[in-house]
Amino acid sequence: MDTKKINIIGYGYVGQATGIGLKRLGYNVIAYDIQQKENIYQEKDFDKIPLVVGKKSPDSGINIVCIADKVLDDGRQEIGHIAEVLNRLKGKGIIILRTTMLPRLVAGLKFDFYWVEFLHEKKAVEEFSNPEMVVVGRYTEDKFPFEKHFNPLCYCTPEEASHIKYLSNIYNAMRIAFVNEFGDNLEKEGIKKENVIDFFFKKQKYLKWGNAFAGHCLPKDVQAYLKEYPHFLFLTITNKTNEIHRKKYPNLDSIY
Repeated sequence: MDTKKINIIGYGYVGQATGIGLKRLGYNVIAYDIQQKENIYQEKDFDKIPLVVGKKSPDSGINIVCIADKVLDDGRQEIGHIAEVLNRLKGKGIIILRTTMLPRLVAGLKFDFYWVEFLHEKKAVEEFSNPEMVVVGRYTEDKFPFEKHFNPLCYCTPEEASHIKYLSNIYNAMRIAFVNEFGDNLEKEGIKKENVIDFFFKKQKYLKWGNAFAGHCLPKDVQAYLKEYPHFLFLTITNKTNEIHRKKYPNLDSIY
């Protein structure tokens, strides 16, 4: 049992998956959030992690900030609330940032490690323990506190880590939008989509006709990246075709 205290600040989708995952690895985990939280993933370990409700900050330990970013209606990413929390944590232990954040904004913050997350809402706890990739941004040669649990682990700059995160989400969104538009065209011609799309892509994740991309991550991340890089033509088309597909098939539930 590792007795070093792990503080999870922000106990939503990412915070709970991270906290439960670290608890299972034997760490002493405490969660902090401004409001009471429900057990999102219906995991038994949720009840083993105490939750401090309110604006109180931990005094020491490894602080993992999992507070969600905000993307405004015009696409601008708002991180003032996150910067405030990071400032309150100065001098109170190691600071690890897990919030999806644009490279330019990441560069203006003070923390020790930028631990990018690639978690999906429905399988986040499982994916924490068996990640497809682990990316940690840092400016020094300091060792990531959980390095021994993840192999391989990619070290890079925080800005590079941010771009990797957005590349992952944007690539997934573009694949979904493209396959849906291709399938919509087949439907117009009365051609069975499964005989074309499923045959070619073998029903791989993100390459099956169906839901428009939605959920907590893909829409806001595409929107924020496009606002930051408005010359990115593929993103403009991705948003447009996704919205057309969503309106055409409003009763499909999103799984992304």
